[in-house]
Amino acid sequence: MNWQLITTSLATFLIGVVTGACGSYFASKYTDKRRHAEAKKTLAQKLKKVYQLMPELIEEIKDDLTKEDFKTVREIVILNRPNGYWDDGLTFAYYKTRHHDLKGKFSVLQNSGFVIPVSDDKYKITEEFVELITNFKC
Repeated sequence: MNWQLITTSLATFLIGVVTGACGSYFASKYTDKRRHAEAKKTLAQKLKKVYQLMPELIEEIKDDLTKEDFKTVREIVILNRPNGYWDDGLTFAYYKTRHHDLKGKFSVLQNSGFVIPVSDDKYKITEEFVELITNFKC
């Protein structure tokens, strides 16, 4: 029995296993990074299209989200007009009298994945939308 041949073969096998495992790990890691970057780019493109449909509403939402006291607010309610709606500071209110077809605009935001309906006229803003809109150049 040639111990040198066995040792060399075993070392070669182990190096091959480690190389394969590392290659698989790095391939997955960089593929995930690429997919994440592509998803962000796709969301940014969606936001640009949505902005073209409703620039006033997007700018108002951005203004609200970038105010120091409201950076953590994630709920939105649609109201007919400013009418003394009780607000605990945790909900943004947008009015149908200020934005034509507001319900339709929120349907577009929902279909784009930017808001999630909570009830008929109440929505939750996604964190992806907050990140995009706060960095968006209007």
